[in-house]
Amino acid sequence: MESKYPERRFMRLKAPGIPGQSSTITLVEPAPNMAPTPENHGVLGAIHAVDPKRAAMIQERLKVLIARDSEFFDWIEKDPANATLFARDPVAGIRAALPDLPPDFFEDWGAAPPGIKRV
Repeated sequence: MESKYPERRFMRLKAPGIPGQSSTITLVEPAPNMAPTPENHGVLGAIHAVDPKRAAMIQERLKVLIARDSEFFDWIEKDPANATLFARDPVAGIRAALPDLPPDFFEDWGAAPPGIKRV
């Protein structure tokens, strides 16, 4: 069946241990000129303010992930267990979807700067 919105992908994630609780995530293809930069991405900008070298490394790795988003979403849509893995452990899910990422790909990202709240 053709998607009515081929540029969008939807995921519904059930909260483990909470019956009837779920979240829906809508993902839209990023515009080519909307790659994350310190100027257009709040967390990356906050990291850049305290550690420009770390921000540049994270920015480059985000570009790698964005370039491979179709591979990732093909994997996540293939099996509900894949979506569950990603919901429980996003890094493990990305590693399973993109097994050829370098072993140190997620190292040195560090914690979010002070003032940035996790949601």
